[in-house]
Amino acid sequence: MIEDDEIKTARAFLCRCHRTSREAMSSTVLMGIIARWAGAYCSNASVIDAAISLGFAVAPCRAPSNVAMIGIAKRDVEAIRAAVTKREVEALRAALTSAA
Repeated sequence: MIEDDEIKTARAFLCRCHRTSREAMSSTVLMGIIARWAGAYCSNASVIDAAISLGFAVAPCRAPSNVAMIGIAKRDVEAIRAAVTKREVEALRAALTSAA
């Protein structure tokens, strides 16, 4: 069963990204990126559901699989991933500075 919070999280992330007509990124890769961005678990099914509801191109991967390819601008995803990494590095630096 898909949790409402997971769908809301996935939708919040996907709303920050442009749609593309070509399926560019797998739902499982996005699942990990979204979970890291949100700091909370986000299921593969919630990513697919959110993408469909927002009008992203979604195509199944090779059968049998529960993975889908989603038409999302990789540059947007990479920019968000970079911001998350920067935030994590800054938090680590702050923790190391306060521990010293």
